[in-house]
Amino acid sequence: MQHIAEWAVNVAVVSEPYWIPTNRENWSESAGLQLEKKVKGDGYVITKCGEILLVGICCPPNATAATLEASLDRLSADLQRFTLPTLICGDFNAKSPAWGSRVSDVRGGIVLEWATALGLAILNRGTVPTCVRPQVDLDDPSMPPGLPALTHVCDAAMPRAGPLPPKRAVYWWSDEITQLRRACIAARRESSRHRRRRQRDPNQDTPLYEAYNVAKMALQTAIAKAKTKSRQELLETQ
Repeated sequence: MQHIAEWAVNVAVVSEPYWIPTNRENWSESAGLQLEKKVKGDGYVITKCGEILLVGICCPPNATAATLEASLDRLSADLQRFTLPTLICGDFNAKSPAWGSRVSDVRGGIVLEWATALGLAILNRGTVPTCVRPQVDLDDPSMPPGLPALTHVCDAAMPRAGPLPPKRAVYWWSDEITQLRRACIAARRESSRHRRRRQRDPNQDTPLYEAYNVAKMALQTAIAKAKTKSRQELLETQ
């Protein structure tokens, strides 16, 4: 949501989001929200964006070929209700040379046959992968043999930990939360130090721990309210 606002993105298609706004006319989802010119299905949503029909679809990788075919057939039937130019943004979890994959699988054949039947043009750019994680070509002649090759693969797939980058300020942070966080940390340290002392007053254990819990609850409540307020302000700008 924050990136969409910062980058001034007009339309975004999101697969498997963690959170979906409710009662927002500028959001479409595959279940639940009512919008004009919108069709929802199992794993896909169709909505009108200007003079373009926009489709978002996600096909889980663990779905069987029969389930994939059935989902695409239902989508085809829903698309026949419209005559507008159509843009389909999908995470099909399918492989085919038609969209740059070096190998093909059953799912790729199903999706390719389905797209051909609908007269769709594939817009993926050649061999550029849609996966944004680091990619390693094991067939590259310059790849060192043996253990160095394995080290190279591991470094590319999971880069070694280095110095932690400085933390970026989150959009919902405030001076009030800073003060509450300091108070919470101080209360936690006071309670921990008291419990570690060899000679301590047992009657102080509970009050100090309760004071820490009160400070922690105040911090958590302030953060939750700040997030909700900032999220609502962000949605109102879209």
